[in-house]
Amino acid sequence: MIKACIFDLDGTLADTVESIAWSCNEALAVCGLGPLPVKDYQYYAGDGAKVLVERALKAAGDGQLEHFEKVYNVYSEFFRRDCTYKVSVFDGMMGALEAMKQRGIRLAVLSNKPHDRAVDVVNKLFGENYFDMVQGQTDNIPRKPSPIGALKIAEKFGVRPDQCMYVGDTNTDMQTGNAAGMYTVGVLWGFRTREELEENHAHDIAAHPAQLVSLLDRNIRLVVTDVDGTLIQAGVAELDPAYHTYISALLDRGIAVAAASGRQIQSLQHIFKENADRMYLIGENGGQMVYHGADVDFKAIDNETLIQLIKDIKKIGRCEILISCPKVHYVEAKDMDLYHHLTEIVHNHVLTVRDFSEVDEPVCKVAFYREGGVEDVVDYFKKQWGDKLHVAVSAADWLDFNRPDVNKGEAVKKVQHMLGISEAQTIAFGDSDNDLEMLGCAKFSYAKANARPAVKAAARFSTVSVLDQLKDVIEETGGLQ
Repeated sequence: MIKACIFDLDGTLADTVESIAWSCNEALAVCGLGPLPVKDYQYYAGDGAKVLVERALKAAGDGQLEHFEKVYNVYSEFFRRDCTYKVSVFDGMMGALEAMKQRGIRLAVLSNKPHDRAVDVVNKLFGENYFDMVQGQTDNIPRKPSPIGALKIAEKFGVRPDQCMYVGDTNTDMQTGNAAGMYTVGVLWGFRTREELEENHAHDIAAHPAQLVSLLDRNIRLVVTDVDGTLIQAGVAELDPAYHTYISALLDRGIAVAAASGRQIQSLQHIFKENADRMYLIGENGGQMVYHGADVDFKAIDNETLIQLIKDIKKIGRCEILISCPKVHYVEAKDMDLYHHLTEIVHNHVLTVRDFSEVDEPVCKVAFYREGGVEDVVDYFKKQWGDKLHVAVSAADWLDFNRPDVNKGEAVKKVQHMLGISEAQTIAFGDSDNDLEMLGCAKFSYAKANARPAVKAAARFSTVSVLDQLKDVIEETGGLQ
C-alpha cells in the first residue's frame, strides 16, 4: 500500500530544461564557448550541477575542463538570482498532487540540486510547506543514484521503503528508487525516453501526471506464495498463526490464495489446515494441484526418463532420492533421520521401498537430498537433463526434477486463467530458483530478503516479511474487521 510519494524535481515536477540550458549557455558564453542546443541539456541534467557543467563543457569543446570553475560559478550565480526563470510546473501535475494529498499520501521532493537551491525552487513553484519534505544534495546526503536520500525520507515519514512510490524521468531516478526498494515509476513528459526508463527497470511508466494517482491503487485478486524459506524456515511444518488470520481475511474478501511449493500436497494441507480447503494448493513445484480437496492437475514424468534419471542420480552417491506420486512419496530409505524429518516434521506421507522398481504409480517429481548442499552438482544435472526435465534448486540441500512443462509459474497461469485474473492483479512471494517462473507471473513479485541472487534479480520488489505485504493488501480492502 502506497503511503508516500517521492518526486524528482527537474523533468518530473517541473519543466526546467529551458532554464538550465539558458543559464549554462550564458555561463559558457563568458568563456567564449557554446551555445549548445536546448534538447541536449535533457541528457546533461539529472546528476547535479557540477556533472551538468562538466558535460556541457566537454560538448562545447573544453575536454580538459579548463573553464570549469568559472562556468560553474557563473551558472550557480544565475540560479541564485532567479531559480525559476523559464521554469513551469508540468500540465496536470498540480491536479495529481492535490489528489494525492486528499488521499493522505505524504509528498516529498528528492533532487540532485544543492539542498538550498532545491528548497528555493520548490517553494517558489509550489509555495512553502506544500511538500512534507524537500531534500537536496548535502554533505551527508550524496547525489542520486545513492538511495540514502530516499531512505531518509521514508524514515522521516515512518513508512517502509516498499510503501513509497518513487517518481522520476531519468535512468538515475530509476536506479535510485530501485536501490531504495521502492515502487519506481518513470515519466514520459521529462528528459528521457521510455527505452531508458524500461532498461533501468521502472516498475511502471506514466504518460501523464493523472496516471500517477491511478497507480496508487492495486487491485490484487490473487496472492501466490512459496512456503519453505518464504513463509516459514525451510523444513518446518508450523505457520505463524498470524498468517492464518490474514489468509482467512483475504479469502473472505474474495481474493484467491495459492500456496506453491516443492512440498507434497498432504504437507501443504497440514500447514494451511485452517484454510486449505479454500486455497489452491500447488505441490511438487507445480506437478500437482488441488482445490477443495480435489485434484486439478497432475503431470507425470514418462517412465523411461524416470528410470534413467534415478540411475544417473545414484551415480553421484551420498544422496537420498525421493519420488512423488499422487498420494505418497517413496524413498529407498537409508537415512532414518531424513525419513523422520519428512514424516514427523514436514508431515509428508512417505513409504519406503527396497527399490523404486517396486513403485507402480505415476510420478510427477523426483528430488534428491544431499547433506552439505547440491551446488556442486547443479550444473552437471542441468547439462545432462535440462533439455528433458525442469531442474531447479528448491532448498540448499535439495535438487528437484519435473517434466519440462512443469513449474510453479505454469501452475499459477492455470489458476489465473481459471479465475480470469491478470498478472497486474497478482502478488507473489518466493526465495529460491524453483520460484522464478512463478514470480514472472505477477506484476507485484517479491523476493525474500534472504533469497537466492537469481530470485532477487527476477523479482520487482523485496521484502523482509510476507506478513507485512499481506497486511497491506488487507488494508487496501478495508482492513481487518
